[in-house]
Amino acid sequence: MSEILDKLQQATTRSLSRLVREALDENMHILAISEQQDDIMMQFIDNMNYDFDKLTGKVVEETKVVDFESLELVKDDELNAMVAVEGMVANARNLHLPSFISFNTRLNALFTEIRINESTNPIDPQQVATAFSAIISKIDLTSAQSIGLYRTFNQKVL
Repeated sequence: MSEILDKLQQATTRSLSRLVREALDENMHILAISEQQDDIMMQFIDNMNYDFDKLTGKVVEETKVVDFESLELVKDDELNAMVAVEGMVANARNLHLPSFISFNTRLNALFTEIRINESTNPIDPQQVATAFSAIISKIDLTSAQSIGLYRTFNQKVL
């Protein structure tokens, strides 16, 4: 059973990495992307592997305590990126809903001790987009640059 998941993880990481690299290549005109492409790719792979490790229980996510005193408003650029990601995820899920349901059902049949759904499936568009946006949010991009990058990511990857 673990062998099946390992093969799935390797195939997924390999395929998604190739697609993400294509999306980054199309945005090489953005200096920050061209300078950090290898780092972005490594972090994306690490994020995807982390999602698989959470699924198998190799990594347990810590419960975070919210400090309400340190909360601040979301900046416009961050809000635009969040809206773009949510739209991409919803669109990808709607376009491929029967495939996602079928895939989750197959995984649930294979892994009876793990409940797999859209929030735990590492291949779900939400997890893939989050793995990517966690990296991109750390790069100094203008709103237009990040929206363009997300648009390419949506077309190539999701």
